[in-house]
Amino acid sequence: MATYQTRTSGRSQALHLALPASLPPVVTDVSLLDNVLRELLTNACKYSPPAGTIRVVVIDTDSAVQLAVSNTGPAIPPAALPHRFDKFYRVPCVDQWQQGRTGLGLALVKIR
Repeated sequence: MATYQTRTSGRSQALHLALPASLPPVVTDVSLLDNVLRELLTNACKYSPPAGTIRVVVIDTDSAVQLAVSNTGPAIPPAALPHRFDKFYRVPCVDQWQQGRTGLGLALVKIR
């Protein structure tokens, strides 16, 4: 998270993390979870405007631990939603800061 705190503060964005007071043990591939979180945070930083807000929320449900990343950037248009996890797909005209990328980020985090 420290890397993203530095990145967001450099763009005048706010990064908020909401964790429950206690979480059950989670069995996971730490490297895979790190990659997923990195891709989601990279997209959130990229598509949030200066002074925007990025939130990471962890929720303990009865059967799972859920992680959600949200931001105040432009929404994905409804017509693009079916394609958001397609490899190399980029939503047209959304990257107003012209940061570019490959279009692989969300394809890499899709859980099959």
